[in-house]
Amino acid sequence: MMPMRLFPAAKKGQYFSADAIIAAFIFVMALSLLTAQWFALRSQADSQSISLLEDANRVSDLLITVGNPDNWYLSPAAARSAGFAINGTRGGTLNQTMLALAGPAFSNMARYNQSKLLLALPVDYYIEFNLTSLDPAAPAYPSIDFPYIAIGLPPMHPTQKVQVYRGVVVPATDTMTPSTVYYYYGTMTVTLWTNRSNM
Repeated sequence: MMPMRLFPAAKKGQYFSADAIIAAFIFVMALSLLTAQWFALRSQADSQSISLLEDANRVSDLLITVGNPDNWYLSPAAARSAGFAINGTRGGTLNQTMLALAGPAFSNMARYNQSKLLLALPVDYYIEFNLTSLDPAAPAYPSIDFPYIAIGLPPMHPTQKVQVYRGVVVPATDTMTPSTVYYYYGTMTVTLWTNRSNM
């Protein structure tokens, strides 16, 4: 007795259309699931980048204000606010002495971590100042750290990184003639970064 078949036997080199329909259905379902997953991951990454960008803008706004106290970078845990601006000046005019001292102060990891709390940052930061003077009489390096100053941790294998640029002015007195003030212009770059995949 011959075994009973649900579907009639296909001829050589041919397939039954139900097989093609099932295969196409499985392919479309798999493609739909992969596409949905890709859009969900992309949306999550975009929202995290937007959050980092908002934090970077907030920090750059804060740093061009006056800190409280003036030497907040020496003890960030006791400070009320961070900022490098000179008292009584418009935003973006920064104190050269504070900038020069803040870089070495934050090489201490305890101070760096305290400053992250003061800035309300869940991620690491790196702030760079690239400055130059338009006055040909101005010394190229009014202090040991000029014209480039870096504060914080440089990005190390970041999974996410955002940068915000801000124009700044730094008046610096000449060491030879203290009554002479030179103005250095440039950019402050605030970089927020993390090497964690999920924030």
